[in-house]
Amino acid sequence: EFRRVLFRSAQDEVQSTLHLFIPERLKTKFIKKIFHKNEQKYEEALNELNQKEKWNEAARFIGDIFIENDIDPYSSLAVKFTETIHSYFNRS
Repeated sequence: EFRRVLFRSAQDEVQSTLHLFIPERLKTKFIKKIFHKNEQKYEEALNELNQKEKWNEAARFIGDIFIENDIDPYSSLAVKFTETIHSYFNRS
């Protein structure tokens, strides 16, 4: 079940649906391990992903994120990140 987080600032109010789609517990893990504790980079990446119209565009961008942050794309958390974004793009 995906929880909606309370808005903490004006910036949060303009967050995309993708921001709300990712559960808080996963967000914390993604920021810590994939974005090396840099919440701003995480937010920027989600903003960019939210602007992608198709999964294949998002998938290429995710690959770039992993390269930029020196993340093994086959690590369990990288796979979870990819699956989560994929689920967002394929929701009905």
